[in-house]
Amino acid sequence: MQHHVSLALILLVTFICLIAMEVTYPTFSFLLLTVAFMVLYVMFLTVVLVVKRYRAKRKGINLEAPAQGIEEDETAPLVSVVIPAHNEAAVIEGSVLALFEQTYTNFEIVVMNDRSTDGTAPVLAALKDRLEAEQTETTPRFAFHTRLADARPGKSAVLNDALGLTQGDYLLIFDADARVAPTYIANLVPYLDPENVVAVQSRKMILHHENSLLLKCQQWEYTFDAHLQRCRDLAGSAVELRGNGQMVKRSAVVAVGGWNEASITDDLDLSTRFHLAGFLIRFSASVQVWEEGVLALGSLIKQRCRWAEGSLRRYLEFGGDILNNRSVMLRTRADMLAYWVNFLFPLIVAAEYIVVGISTLLGKATVEHQLISVGILPLFVASFIPTIYVSLRRFGGFSRFESLKGSFLTGLFMVGVWVPVVFYVFAKVLLKPDAPFHWEKTEHGVANPEEATNLLATTEDSTLKSIVS
Repeated sequence: MQHHVSLALILLVTFICLIAMEVTYPTFSFLLLTVAFMVLYVMFLTVVLVVKRYRAKRKGINLEAPAQGIEEDETAPLVSVVIPAHNEAAVIEGSVLALFEQTYTNFEIVVMNDRSTDGTAPVLAALKDRLEAEQTETTPRFAFHTRLADARPGKSAVLNDALGLTQGDYLLIFDADARVAPTYIANLVPYLDPENVVAVQSRKMILHHENSLLLKCQQWEYTFDAHLQRCRDLAGSAVELRGNGQMVKRSAVVAVGGWNEASITDDLDLSTRFHLAGFLIRFSASVQVWEEGVLALGSLIKQRCRWAEGSLRRYLEFGGDILNNRSVMLRTRADMLAYWVNFLFPLIVAAEYIVVGISTLLGKATVEHQLISVGILPLFVASFIPTIYVSLRRFGGFSRFESLKGSFLTGLFMVGVWVPVVFYVFAKVLLKPDAPFHWEKTEHGVANPEEATNLLATTEDSTLKSIVS
């Protein structure tokens, strides 16, 4: 069934349920039931985190990867670092050179120059000549591949091409602006030791987030997402890949048919197919990848529209399989259901206001229901503020005042961005299902590589302490 037909049926059923609730229980709000489900879900994840931390602390166990990494021997897996680069001449050299500082030595670097027109190719050619001139026996292999102008666009197509150009059992995917600590690979590799674990996502951070309020909001949002990801990880639930800083097993990618070139969010699509195959994805809070944030609100909205559309389409495509596939654990299904309700929430709010408004005009709406409908949206925002505060305070290492301020601003930021984005994406899928997506490239090169390296050196230890304390 096509996505727009599936979405129309889902919205129709949702609206019928809302009207049926209104007719059957005029003093109760379907919206209130939705909010209660979402709040209870977040509370459940937080309780899991608290209980797991308490039990681990009593046993003297660190829930994260070993701080000192692993000791390499002849069995250490080869890691292929893949960096898709489309017009990244400003940052690609610094990103590649920074990776040569890794304490883990059994890895290779392959840059996929994806149809660049800004001089990325000459930068990579000069860099390759320089590295080959300085190469020793322990220097990792560096190579780059230039995709022609008529090659299929999209990150998924780039990564599928990279499968045939790399040799590692593990594939580590970075964005071109990524910055990581020297122990990054050594600390991430142990997560993939168990046979049923096929991928691990490291925590994403925003470089120089102190420079503007918009960057701070993105950092706070990333911290809240990392908190939820870590809770999902501890609960054995549906951890998702986030693109930058994800390490996957080559065999697992091949087993699910490679990256989906029809998807505009390769990471979310691959995550869902891993879950459907019964595979486990881990999340690391202490292993971090730093990236540049989006500097303009308009560009941020376009970025979130892509994320939302990709996530919505994968739920429409795989929703039936998620519900019917016995390989998917019950808690994973519940987790995905919660995120689907998160998508529907803005539309449920709008439908609720329409239904209550019509009932009010007809003289059938009760005062209690009117008050609930009017107050539920601010109540919903307020209900998440304590959880965001905890994530910023305990998980992000922020001060009490910064956490309090950040929790309010993050709540407003998430609702202010998410609500219009969801309406836009639903309208696009319903009314223009075959419209091509116009990719909004995030401009890189704002952060100074030298400053980024210094930032990693000064923040890695303090952030790790806040996580494991």
